[in-house]
Amino acid sequence: MLTRSIGTALVLTAAVMALSGGGCSSSGGGGGGLPIRQFTSWDGINPGETVVINGNVVHANYQTDLNTGVTNADATQRRAAEARLTYDNNSNLVRVDIDAGGASVDFNENQGDAIGLVFGNLIGGAISANGEEIGLWAEPDGLGFNYQTFGVWLTGYNTGAGVAAAGSFGARTPDANVPGAGVLTYNGAASGFAVDAAGIPFLVLSSSEVVVDFGGGTFTFVTTGSLKDNLVDASEFAFVGDPNFNLIGNGDIVANSLEGNVAAAGYNLAGDVDAWLYGVDASEVGGLFDLVGADGRYVGSFGAVD
Repeated sequence: MLTRSIGTALVLTAAVMALSGGGCSSSGGGGGGLPIRQFTSWDGINPGETVVINGNVVHANYQTDLNTGVTNADATQRRAAEARLTYDNNSNLVRVDIDAGGASVDFNENQGDAIGLVFGNLIGGAISANGEEIGLWAEPDGLGFNYQTFGVWLTGYNTGAGVAAAGSFGARTPDANVPGAGVLTYNGAASGFAVDAAGIPFLVLSSSEVVVDFGGGTFTFVTTGSLKDNLVDASEFAFVGDPNFNLIGNGDIVANSLEGNVAAAGYNLAGDVDAWLYGVDASEVGGLFDLVGADGRYVGSFGAVD
């Protein structure tokens, strides 16, 4: 779905490696012999362990003309996924291994990959040693999450073909703990990949809000303040506002999940939004959106906290 110049890949590589010094270590990574357990919360992470986080992803194969940047994306697919996060003895993240079938990716510092902070304490990122796999994810501390994260990633970067994916991962609220009444408003962020009608790819970042009416069994979902980065022309990240990418959706609560429809505010794009309540008391929500129409395709993920 996306490509950009080799120069931009090098810029991102340098940014990840330069900013990762305070957030990761190059000495760890393999995970062999480390304790493995199911994720419960970010507060519960222990040094020197691997945690397994269940989630869901939406992904699509893409083909890109490396001369023009024009990109074609195949139909999206959705599936359950699993992310394994490995920490060294200093609690630094040294491996991100996402098992998602054809959208799987494995960033491992022990294999020469770089993992670290990209935009302050809000966004973490990784790039493979060969520069062909790139990922961005929400940093829990910066966004106030304790039970989830979300992100986007690419494989086949600058090769002409690969997979673009978005995922939502976390500790889901037990059905018995879903409130039976009341209204909660969750605020957070969203990220996604878009390809317009001309085949130009973009990275899109937005704020997100989810309002859940537990008594009525319904929810609304909106994103605002959308920023896009043209991934063909730019030699570095250069976001500009585009409110046409703001999303408006609504739907129903089904146990600990949310299922609904969503459309772009200013583009001919419409599709589905699926989300899950996270945390022991439904204090967080996160999910995926998948839109298609005459103006292209837009897929992504989001998270928000009460």
